[in-house]
Amino acid sequence: MKKSIAYILVSIFLSFILIACEREEGIPTTKLDIYDVTVEPSYSLATITCEVRSSITVEDVRAYVAQSSDFAEAISVVMIEQEEGKYAGIVEGLEQASTYYIRFQVGNKWSSLQGDTCIEFQTIERGKVEPTIITQSPKDVTFMSASLACTMTHEQCDKILECGFIYGNVSGLSVLKDMKKVCKQSGDGFSASMVDLRHSTTYYVRAYVITEVGLAYGNEVCFSTDNIYEPQELGLSVKWAQVNVGAGNPLSGGTHFAWGEVSGKSGIVQDLYYTWNTYKHCDVTESNMIKYNEEDGLITLEAVDDAATMNMGENWRTPTREEWQELIDSCVWTMYNRYYKVTSKVNNKSIFLYKGGYSKDAGRLLNGLYYWSSSLCDQDMRRAYALYSNGKVGNDYERYVGMPVRPVWNE
Repeated sequence: MKKSIAYILVSIFLSFILIACEREEGIPTTKLDIYDVTVEPSYSLATITCEVRSSITVEDVRAYVAQSSDFAEAISVVMIEQEEGKYAGIVEGLEQASTYYIRFQVGNKWSSLQGDTCIEFQTIERGKVEPTIITQSPKDVTFMSASLACTMTHEQCDKILECGFIYGNVSGLSVLKDMKKVCKQSGDGFSASMVDLRHSTTYYVRAYVITEVGLAYGNEVCFSTDNIYEPQELGLSVKWAQVNVGAGNPLSGGTHFAWGEVSGKSGIVQDLYYTWNTYKHCDVTESNMIKYNEEDGLITLEAVDDAATMNMGENWRTPTREEWQELIDSCVWTMYNRYYKVTSKVNNKSIFLYKGGYSKDAGRLLNGLYYWSSSLCDQDMRRAYALYSNGKVGNDYERYVGMPVRPVWNE
């Protein structure tokens, strides 16, 4: 046993001696290779690409760019990995017709390596006027979309090969690492619609133009998509919810409620059909209403019977017939396949109303715009007012029918 321990100790000692000898003889223990470096300069910026091989784990690759080979006042450029081992970056703010030097460094949280290679390049002398690019503030911002526009002066600049917008959730946008929306130039600018955005999210946007000489950027702007759980101010008498009761997003139908009930029905078994027999506020038949009848004189839903209030909180309620009519009269309604975009004529803000249909007996009509109001039909108390697909508020449906509910904010 003692011999075994001694043998192990001797082996370790000899290993250290061997490593020390290798270092004295100049055998490197760490190595960095930067190869296939390309630089594509324009007037004021340059695109840098390279491949990296390193003996350490690479977590960060940087290019240092300076006007002197001693790299005083160098610009640090974070290189973005495009594919395994291949990196690219853009350095901005360069002077035209000037000589620059590049040196690379890789690192991780434990150590870093600096390359020995120093590469020289020269920016292009500006022969024509560089385009002036102005990214406009986004308009028509909703929970999922925004309209972008850019203006530019380009009469004397080189031919435009590509233009568009780059966008992301972090400032400092680059065509190399961020999402890109290519556009078609139209006169003195271009525009685009951003869709499929995340709600309650801040986005940064920057216009770009590529000419025969190089890449030019506009200013960077930011905007935030709507928070779908906050009431939308349309400049009307009430603020409107952006989702239906029971829905996870504005383009979902949510739960169907019989008028004056606060929970939905599955429609799977007969006891859960949307019928008079299962309706909460009558005694088996439509001729015997036990609430919201001539005796109690109630013609507007009480909070305890309001699906919006009971499911979303005391500040929410089902809109009255008058509030639905105001929404019709004061907004522009644009129909899409499965929803309407409702845009205020007052402040240009929008909500989306999903065409979730209605439920009756054991069936469900899944095509059409139907929404309950909180207003009872005083001429026929078996019925209540609702919004219909034909763009009107009427009382054609009986109270036991299941419909979506879109709440309003109760100040």
